[in-house]
Amino acid sequence: MKLPKENVKNFIAFLIFAHLIWLVFLRCTYLFRDTYRAGRQNIVGFYSEEEDSLDMVMIGASCVYRYWDCMHAWKEYGITSYDYSVGSMSAAATIFAIRDIEKTQSPQLLVFDVRKLLSSFPDTVGGIWGTLDAQDYDGNRLAAVRYYCSLNEVPFGETLEDFVDIIRYHDNHAALSSKLSWQLWDNRADESMDQDGFYKGFAIASEHAFVDAPQNWDSLDAGAVGLEEKAEIVYRDILEYCRENDVPLLLVASPFTVTQQDVMELNRIGEIAQEYGIPFLNANRHYEEMGLDFSRDFYDENHVNLYGAEKYTDFLAAYVQEHYAIMQQKDEAVCDAWDSVYERYALEVADAGAALDRAIGGKLETFEMEAAMRGTQRALDWLAMADNANITVLVAAEGMGEHAPSLESIAALRRYGLFVEEADFDSPYMARFCGEVLYGSHTDTAHEGELAGDIEYVLSVADGPSIRIGDVERCHKSEPGIYMVAFDNNTEEVVDSVIIRIGEDGSLGMEHRKVAE
Repeated sequence: MKLPKENVKNFIAFLIFAHLIWLVFLRCTYLFRDTYRAGRQNIVGFYSEEEDSLDMVMIGASCVYRYWDCMHAWKEYGITSYDYSVGSMSAAATIFAIRDIEKTQSPQLLVFDVRKLLSSFPDTVGGIWGTLDAQDYDGNRLAAVRYYCSLNEVPFGETLEDFVDIIRYHDNHAALSSKLSWQLWDNRADESMDQDGFYKGFAIASEHAFVDAPQNWDSLDAGAVGLEEKAEIVYRDILEYCRENDVPLLLVASPFTVTQQDVMELNRIGEIAQEYGIPFLNANRHYEEMGLDFSRDFYDENHVNLYGAEKYTDFLAAYVQEHYAIMQQKDEAVCDAWDSVYERYALEVADAGAALDRAIGGKLETFEMEAAMRGTQRALDWLAMADNANITVLVAAEGMGEHAPSLESIAALRRYGLFVEEADFDSPYMARFCGEVLYGSHTDTAHEGELAGDIEYVLSVADGPSIRIGDVERCHKSEPGIYMVAFDNNTEEVVDSVIIRIGEDGSLGMEHRKVAE
């Protein structure tokens, strides 16, 4: 039966209208989404890569984009790669990340970092949305939501906000005035977008922290312990998916400060990988081979900085070249494009390396300074040395005492917020100082705060000077004076505690107190 022309026209008009509504829906969805750099912009950047141009794709959380240096791998090993990673990316998002990758790329190797499977990195499957809310809006998202529902025994009907993510972001009104949000409204990278700090997903880190080397990392006989139930379900689902779909998968665990529990859980991950015939490289068994220096190569106990990333990339790239036939021949246009990106990267890495060297050097100088602080008997010298960006000084004084300070003494103490006004001479005083007065008050109301490492402190003068750090009282309230405690922001330890008193001649006297109670 032939449809009337009017019906055909109406149907075509309906399809056009529905398509326009869909386009508007997509644009609004992408416009209002979060623009997190180590998340959405990383995934959107992946979509900009030339089709089938990547040899390797890395998948995982910050243990990927802080570790695998794509541009270093290109320059030194001729490998084209991308860090398809999101901060705190849930392992539950891995299968759907692989599906997303395979829409435009056919990498010779997919590398999945397993660290989010460990109990030391709690992986609530809600973390899956940080990845899905960066990807294109398509059937892959629907499959991921269904997987989430099945894994958590949640009725699909209760996940409307997760499937239609504009519900989650609808009140992100700032997006309407954000240049970046408008650049991402088609979920594609705009050439004018700022790429500084990130190259093919890799995040250059010039920060530094002194980290204690882990114990028992080389215990091959540490045994194995089971993974958390959902973590093992997700892990096995990933391995089964890759086996059934012939996905070329390598499992890795990037280096961090492992505990004995981590070692045993990684051993279990290795056992399960062996069941599926999938290789697993635990870099935490190769610290010495990498030349990893825990006093230099990290910016916190779970992430390497630029120096550590270079060592890890060299180690993993050498392993890949030894065990996989990664194609080295590249199209000239691809080489030119990557070389062009490398030129910008090299300049930024040089600046980052210089900043990192300054940070490390400054901290080493601080250690020497702290030793000198503990050895000096001159209050003026101590105060000058404690004025260091790596040191936080906590101050508590019930009053300045009966003697008037000299001009030299006033100048030294004023830096810490004392004697700013003459009327403050007999007032109680509490302060937190790090290069400048971050908190200062002439009140007797207790002040609470946190030092580096989330270590709590309490300042009080209500019942005599009191400086409590953690559970330890650092003052001896029966003795009058200006109490000062120096805290190293890097080692997160108290390095010295002193009482400063004003002498009859206005000079400053000082007495060191016991650091540990």
